[in-house]
Amino acid sequence: MYKVLIVEDDPMVAMINQRYVEQNSDFKVSSVCKNGQEALDLLQKISVDLVVLDVYMPVLDGVETLKQIRQQKIQTEVIMVTAANDTATLEATMNLGVLDYLIKPFSMERFQISLEKFIERVTTLKRNTTVDQDCIDNLFSNAVKPKSTELPKGIQKHTLESIEHY
Repeated sequence: MYKVLIVEDDPMVAMINQRYVEQNSDFKVSSVCKNGQEALDLLQKISVDLVVLDVYMPVLDGVETLKQIRQQKIQTEVIMVTAANDTATLEATMNLGVLDYLIKPFSMERFQISLEKFIERVTTLKRNTTVDQDCIDNLFSNAVKPKSTELPKGIQKHTLESIEHY
């Protein structure tokens, strides 16, 4: 199970992010912090696999928090979840290696895509000690692979739709 830290100053948004994270059974929210400094202090004590990070926060904003995470060589992936929609913030966070960048408001489906990107990256890097170009292309690709729509053997689409409708 992957451990997640949510860094968000708005309690309602933090709660929504936590619900979105916990929709995926591969993830568990370890903690929620109200600002970047609180998050950095916590990351000195515990390790997490993923940080869901807001930009606009008091004390220490998300971009500066991300810089500190990288400077301190804290091993974690970061998904930015923010109202910041300016290209300067986007570029700064991309240069600091964010896994994904979601602009509020976003759908739960889009959030789940970010979590799936995380799983794919971690799985690929753990599974391979060396990589070929196809592997690298998949890691750097922003294409989202749709979930398989193929039904299990013995289930027909029309029958399944009838059952779901009933």
